[in-house]
Amino acid sequence: MEFRKSADNQPVNLQHIQANAVMPMGGGSPMFGGVSVETLKNVVGYYKIEADFSMQGTWYLNIAFGEGEKVKFSIDVLN
Repeated sequence: MEFRKSADNQPVNLQHIQANAVMPMGGGSPMFGGVSVETLKNVVGYYKIEADFSMQGTWYLNIAFGEGEKVKFSIDVLN
């Protein structure tokens, strides 16, 4: 994943990045997948994100960073 400043479009390193993967389950508790975030060495503003989507379906990858900024991705996992 890449993070850039909106003012000048330059890459920016972030201090706090949190991520989680959630799959809503109709009528039950959601399923959670493991997510790891790694800063890429010597590359400003780039992060490696790995997620464990343990079953087929629509997952939501939620990423929080900075001071309350958030982004959410919908990912369809197929066999």
